[in-house]
Amino acid sequence: MTQRIFNSIDKFIEQNNPDFDDLLYHISNLAESHEPTLKTVASRYSKIKKYVREKYPNYSDAELKLIKPPDEVTKAIINDDIEKRAEKTNINFDDQLIKKILSFKNSKDDLARFIYLQFISGRRISEIKSPEYIIKTYKDKVKMKLSKTKDESFKEIFILPDTLNAKEFKKEVDNLRMRIVDISESDWTSRINRYLKKNVRKDLTSHNLRGIYGNFAFTKYNPENLNINGYITKILNHSSYDASLNYSKYKYE
Repeated sequence: MTQRIFNSIDKFIEQNNPDFDDLLYHISNLAESHEPTLKTVASRYSKIKKYVREKYPNYSDAELKLIKPPDEVTKAIINDDIEKRAEKTNINFDDQLIKKILSFKNSKDDLARFIYLQFISGRRISEIKSPEYIIKTYKDKVKMKLSKTKDESFKEIFILPDTLNAKEFKKEVDNLRMRIVDISESDWTSRINRYLKKNVRKDLTSHNLRGIYGNFAFTKYNPENLNINGYITKILNHSSYDASLNYSKYKYE
């Protein structure tokens, strides 16, 4: 694949004698072709820059610096690495932490309000932020389309008691989505993680909110007396029981 990219660059330059902006556009199409992973995109840009520097010395260092992944790709990779590092350690939490997060309910800061909505519903950042994940209410139940599911059906979401009712939750999410529509998901994730580390606890990320929600709800709201694996699978809307094993590191003290 890499050699094909290099050949395409050579052919494009030979046939078009492009200005640098046109070359950058061609490079971006090559680097992001065939639905690569984010890390593959970053790797391709690195190899392309090295190749262009060595074969076409007429391009300046200032121009070569522009051969790089979009900022959104870099931020998304950083966020993913943060999440993976966090998954290697146990996360202990107590009522004081829960109280702190729940205090964000009436905050005027959109980051705090977003964290609150994430926590009381156990949803991923994308599911709260993106209008793609439509929310419906029926009586006092919340149903949503969710990411990482095999079908397009609406799934019932458990909202922590004594927080928001179904209509209030939908209204809060809809309003927040409109206010942050121009901010990319990766940028918003970075902002959420920084806010958590600064204002809640240094070792927490947005993904941890989901695990804390699941384990807190298991302890407080489990009338069917399910074991933790079955409960986490149900409340986090996992498609298999294996996925819930990743949440065994959360300890409610």
